[in-house]
Amino acid sequence: PLDVLIAVTPGHADRVEQTLRLVRAACQAGVGHLVIISVITTDADCAFGRQFLEIEAGVRAACEATPETRRTRFTFARVPLFLENYLGFGSAIRKDGLMRCSIDPSQPYAPIAVADVGEALSAIATDVSGAYLDRTLSLAGECHTVGGFVSLLGELRGLPVKYERTSAASDVQGLISLRFEPWQANGLVELYSLVSAGEYAFSSDELERCLGHPPTTLRAWLATTLPSFAQVAPAAEPPA
Repeated sequence: PLDVLIAVTPGHADRVEQTLRLVRAACQAGVGHLVIISVITTDADCAFGRQFLEIEAGVRAACEATPETRRTRFTFARVPLFLENYLGFGSAIRKDGLMRCSIDPSQPYAPIAVADVGEALSAIATDVSGAYLDRTLSLAGECHTVGGFVSLLGELRGLPVKYERTSAASDVQGLISLRFEPWQANGLVELYSLVSAGEYAFSSDELERCLGHPPTTLRAWLATTLPSFAQVAPAAEPPA
């Protein structure tokens, strides 16, 4: 049997049953340790939170049903929004120097770099001390504000970036136009609303303990992704 299985929960409307089907099969196969990617808002009253609350309860039940002599253990790695979500605003920033979003730009929140997610999952899966068994970890990144992102991005690219606060409904329609499913678009904008309500600022202590070093800072992340936000050069004039 496998020692460890990392379950990446799918971005599908039926992800509760899909994930629990995998979990039940893993427990039956005798997998020793399940690492489940969950969301940091599992305890919040929001669509994604309710989905993952059901997933986590199902994982606990499946693990508890395994024989005591070969009990399957679990770790819930609850992750927040990703720094990489900013890349979705890259086209408008490159073209117009403008970021449009419904998030209150003054409210702190704690997104994580995808690279830190991978490193943390590796640390959890390869740990032999048992420190992460049957635990729920909140893997939040460094806190900053969207206003701080816009300001720092303008400084680093040498051109100002403006922020235009839109409505939640506008964000939902914009995401749907990018081929998000309606349930995904509404769920994501619910998270934006949690940020705006001051309910998305989490401690990065658990992530730092997993990594063995501080999480990726916004400045460090931008240093590697800056070309994605570079100004689009104007089209050359046709020769006379």
